[in-house]
Amino acid sequence: MGKKVTGWAVVAAVLVLCGGALCSWAQEPQATTESQAAESMGQEKVYDPANTKVAVLPFVSALGKEGAEEKAACQMGTQQLRDAFAGRGFVALEDAAVSEALAKLGTELSDSEERTKESFQKIAEELKADLVVCGVLQGYKAYIQRQWLASRKRGEAKIEMKIYDARDQAYHVKAVQVGSAKGSPLEGGLARSRGLREDALTDAISKSISAFLKPYPVKKAKQGAG
Repeated sequence: MGKKVTGWAVVAAVLVLCGGALCSWAQEPQATTESQAAESMGQEKVYDPANTKVAVLPFVSALGKEGAEEKAACQMGTQQLRDAFAGRGFVALEDAAVSEALAKLGTELSDSEERTKESFQKIAEELKADLVVCGVLQGYKAYIQRQWLASRKRGEAKIEMKIYDARDQAYHVKAVQVGSAKGSPLEGGLARSRGLREDALTDAISKSISAFLKPYPVKKAKQGAG
């Protein structure tokens, strides 16, 4: 009888250990998302900026409206991306060359189905580019944050960022990023609201590409004509 009890005790102990292992496994993070995996890959690969051509595509809006402010935000986003890469020594292709290639290929970036690996690969081949960078504006607003003693205005921008490597035929960054900005309790007016939205967009862009560009120090810009 004693041996039988001991045997059951052993079985119970094994079950407890296995159950603990299963619980531990269930609590561990699952496989990384595509954006996380892509970001990690981008950090591992090291480029020679002076010999890496970058096609920064025109920033597009997915807000469903084409107001003057949204257009200005997209123009600002495109310029900031070009400056970020060129400022670290990458060969940022001129906007005119990129626009000409998009027109030749008949690519409409406003259509989400045109913002794919296959489309980016064609663009890269047309421009002989190594990297294709695409930003999409998904949210853009300013609002008042109510607080106990005083209220303050805040800006918020949400973007999708993709950095595609034509040689690897893979994304090295593919993520959605939210940026924010805040004003002082006394600030107000339409002009300040616009400024906060722009600051939030700058914040979102910086966050979305900072890990990818981290290995490359800022230096004098070098730009190519494509």
